[in-house]
Amino acid sequence: TGAPMIITAEGLDQNEVHCKFSSVTPAGNAWKVSAACSVQGDEQTHEFTFAVAGDQMTVTDDVGTNDMQRCQ
Repeated sequence: TGAPMIITAEGLDQNEVHCKFSSVTPAGNAWKVSAACSVQGDEQTHEFTFAVAGDQMTVTDDVGTNDMQRCQ
């Protein structure tokens, strides 16, 4: 989606996706995250890897990889 992703220490929100992080583990220059998510009202667990370099973050999950640009 083209909707902005808002990430805090507790979770993330993007359009109709809302996740609460249950664990965050450092993995080199990335973080492995387990989360309980509501996706368009469907409750599910989800695994992410977030890697940050400068103003860019790469999000990898079972769907694929997305590069995102930080905005203010």
